[in-house]
Amino acid sequence: MDFRKNVIALFIMLVLLVVGAALVQMVAPETADARSELALQETPSLLQHWLPIIFLDSGDSIATSTPPPALTETSTPAATVAPTATTDPCVPAPANLLANPGFDDGMVPWHFNTGGNGSFVTTQPAYQCSASARVDIVTSSGIVQLYQSAVALKPNTQYRLQFAAYSTTEEDVRVDLLKHAAPYSNYGLSELFDLSADWQEFSYEFVTSGFDTDVEDGRFRFWMGGASSGSIFWFDAVSLEEIPAGPTATATQTGTPTNTPTITPTSPPTATATQTTTPTITPTASPTSPATPTPTAEPPTATPIGPPTATATPPVGGGPELLVFDWNQPVELWHHGFPWDNPPMPSANGNWTSPINYAAGTLYFRAEIFSQPVAQNNMMQFCIWQYNNVLENCSGLALVTGTPGNVVTWSQGVQDLWKKDDNLIDWVNPRDRYGAVIKNSAGLPVSDFLGWNWNGEDPYEWYPLNMRFTVIVVAPGRSFSGWDNYISD
Repeated sequence: MDFRKNVIALFIMLVLLVVGAALVQMVAPETADARSELALQETPSLLQHWLPIIFLDSGDSIATSTPPPALTETSTPAATVAPTATTDPCVPAPANLLANPGFDDGMVPWHFNTGGNGSFVTTQPAYQCSASARVDIVTSSGIVQLYQSAVALKPNTQYRLQFAAYSTTEEDVRVDLLKHAAPYSNYGLSELFDLSADWQEFSYEFVTSGFDTDVEDGRFRFWMGGASSGSIFWFDAVSLEEIPAGPTATATQTGTPTNTPTITPTSPPTATATQTTTPTITPTASPTSPATPTPTAEPPTATPIGPPTATATPPVGGGPELLVFDWNQPVELWHHGFPWDNPPMPSANGNWTSPINYAAGTLYFRAEIFSQPVAQNNMMQFCIWQYNNVLENCSGLALVTGTPGNVVTWSQGVQDLWKKDDNLIDWVNPRDRYGAVIKNSAGLPVSDFLGWNWNGEDPYEWYPLNMRFTVIVVAPGRSFSGWDNYISD
């Protein structure tokens, strides 16, 4: 009993000590002795630790409360709010393969070509942002185009084209993607879009073709060739982006484009060829022998297999001579690169062996250029066809650049003409046709006959070719009387 009394007394003393310290802290918290504070801090822990031991040692139980766990103060960082992503239409998207797509930074790197028959500026009103492209057609031309080059592309890859446009005359625009340099292969896009007199948005998906590895030589262009004089075209917000890999998309358009493209031409460089005015030229030719065409209305092959022996100076002596061929009009698209007369003029289509043996004489050629949409390095030759193209003889090729006013003359022996299958024309009997052949610098016909598809050239940059092509044959051993007898100013 004495032990229990002592314990109770000790407990009461401890309680009084705690209460007293609390009163001191309440009455004079600022002057309280540091020891009182220490007692306040340590007493609860003492009670918690020793009282259970004291009572348990006496054999009696006492209920105790388990103190709450110590709280550890932690700092919670302030929540960070991520900024909401917004798309600024005036800032070109990184995925856009075209530079300055909204024309807000001027005209660079866009290029414009009309052969001097139109103008291109960046100005208001804009479809979006600060500017758009305005193309004015002063005089109708077959070569009007607005383009930029060095477009990087992947093969067999799906892309999406988007742009906004309108035309004051509601005329269509064709959009092409092609190789910027020869052979100007199409890269999978050549589509005609039907413009109205108000802004419209267009979208079109396609898959690249015509190349097997990554390229950086693409030309993206708006083609307005043939648009009427006085028409105005507006373009803005142009985008060309790769579509992430997925199912092959079906080419679709929005904005009421016309899904029936016309001829799919490609485009050579816009630079003008250097004029050649040398009066006498030695023709050169190194083409290969073509396949024999079927004897129908299809064109002849018109491809010599070796250079002819040119006669730079006609032999001495006078006449006689015949006017064989005289083309003096534009070569249009529908001539397919083969301007010919069918049949030839009767005066030049008789017996060339008697009474005068013109078959052993010399042919004199003269080509004069009046105009060409884009001055080309035209390679020209003269051909004769007989018996539904079974027999075909052709001259060598002569370079006749398309610079207006350019005149080129040359000559070649009749017996030196290239002969298809080594068969000479039957000079006794009438021939089917005489004609010129227009070829590119590679010696390939700029024609859509026989599946040639213009041999990679853009026909609208070649035709109409306004020219005069004249051929004279002179009897053997005689001199040519001169072009002044046939060509007047």
